[in-house]
Amino acid sequence: MIQKAVHQFAIQVETVNTSSLEMFIGYNTKRVSSLVMNAVETRLQKFGLHGPIDFSVLNLVNFNPGITSSQLCHALSIYPPNMVAIVRCLEVRNFLTKRKHLTDRRAQGLYLTQHGSELHAESQQVVADADADLTGVLTTAERLLLNSLLRRIYVHCPESSGGD
Repeated sequence: MIQKAVHQFAIQVETVNTSSLEMFIGYNTKRVSSLVMNAVETRLQKFGLHGPIDFSVLNLVNFNPGITSSQLCHALSIYPPNMVAIVRCLEVRNFLTKRKHLTDRRAQGLYLTQHGSELHAESQQVVADADADLTGVLTTAERLLLNSLLRRIYVHCPESSGGD
């Protein structure tokens, strides 16, 4: 019996065709999200912030003095144990302070310290600049539309635990 030699050759891919994924919103948003998060995280490091989550907490406390950790969890879709660690870290670094809640004795309101307020003002500009740099290929109208469409998805998604 004569055996034929079977040779298998690997095909060399020069350029990866991602068009089969590019039709999915999830793929495209994940790609953009990675770019944005990396750029923002890199720029926030000089402030001693551990990325976009720290900034988001400071931002919401700045614009909602007295907000509770529970409210932050809901707004940012973060599990309570994780939020406890984030708030504690920001408090230890003198960015946040806790005060008794006015109406709920079990809760504590969160407030920016003077240091936290100054940090927020500086970091707010850095995040705005990163956002502008990364969306520079869009017109103002396109940027507003994209933001509106993305927000509509997460606000109305049944799986969403936050976003109000």
